[in-house]
Amino acid sequence: MAQFVGKVIGTQMMKTAKVEVTRMVLHPHVLKYVKRRKKYLCHDPESSCRVGDLVMIRSCQPLSKRKHFNVAEILDLSPAHRAEIEREQGRLGELEGTPGTTATEGSSS
Repeated sequence: MAQFVGKVIGTQMMKTAKVEVTRMVLHPHVLKYVKRRKKYLCHDPESSCRVGDLVMIRSCQPLSKRKHFNVAEILDLSPAHRAEIEREQGRLGELEGTPGTTATEGSSS
């Protein structure tokens, strides 16, 4: 079972992330290492990946003509994705921190 670590470069398709995997290969004539990149379409069932995230992908049975990998886990979030999550948590904290009003508090007899 093949697994790679790559960076999400696109999430325009539903439940699919385009992941770019970079590897170093020894050039046969120059005898120096050069970068080789390949792009994979990966199944992301929860659509939880954002552009810039670092993810681990694992091979699986073919899901479509070009989709043969699943997003196994998100290793590191992009700065924009991290800020978005912090904003959501801040809003939830504000909502939980405010005391709720009930019908008995507002009525005066």
